[in-house]
Amino acid sequence: MKTRSRRRWLRRCALAAAAWAASLPAAAQGDPFDLCYAACVAAGCRLSSSTPAVGPAYVLLEACSRQSVAGGAVRLRYRHKGQWFSPPSAAAAPTALAALLERFPPDPCPVPTPGCLQQRMSSRVASIGGHGIDGQASRPGGSGEPCAIGLPCGRIAVPGTPWRFTLTDGAAHGVWTVRIARGASPPGVPGEFGVEVVDGQVQTDGARFSPGASYVYRLSFPDGSTRATGEFSLLSRPLMVALRSAAARRVAEGQNEADAWVDALAANELDWDAWQAMQDRR
Repeated sequence: MKTRSRRRWLRRCALAAAAWAASLPAAAQGDPFDLCYAACVAAGCRLSSSTPAVGPAYVLLEACSRQSVAGGAVRLRYRHKGQWFSPPSAAAAPTALAALLERFPPDPCPVPTPGCLQQRMSSRVASIGGHGIDGQASRPGGSGEPCAIGLPCGRIAVPGTPWRFTLTDGAAHGVWTVRIARGASPPGVPGEFGVEVVDGQVQTDGARFSPGASYVYRLSFPDGSTRATGEFSLLSRPLMVALRSAAARRVAEGQNEADAWVDALAANELDWDAWQAMQDRR
């Protein structure tokens, strides 16, 4: 990559990370109600701000406390006191959402975003014994803010096949090099391999990854220089069974499958997966 192109990509990555990070410190800016998920639970839902439109599936709303319900009834989802929470539905009223959010105040990072995940991972201290997943000093937040640009961080669900995910920079190109750091690779899969990044999209075979294993990675520019490094761990098979069961219970209670999966992920603090699941429906 030419120097000028590389600088442009760095600038775009920095702007994307800054945009997501700007949503986190809402509490520090005096607005703890920055973001929430919303879904319509009665016909004809309308908000004071019609972008995005609120239908039966979750949408991400900004400035929830400043929205008013002009029609129908709206259900919210966000983190409250550390729990993934849904207050009573809000019917049409100018102050309906503000009243709910005042009664049940959201946490400073109310919904999963790359910026919030980066903040949480960067604040974590070394694991027991002072070592990370590869025997070195623990750096859950990595270097170069990998979580903020959309790379896997923390605990994540076992990926499917194919495994596709999206970075916050839609123009990103390079190579995502992954190395197993704890656990065993599936038969025939090397301990380290590279995946091409094209236009901010990463696609690989989920079968290359082992449930319960931990991985470290490096995102590099086409010229080989490093953009970011990070780490993640996959859930074990029993935990994946429990996660799918939790989503199935929500579906049995009447929730649509897509929202039930997002809720199960967010309730288990699988924020990277929850954010990706919301991107898939955009």
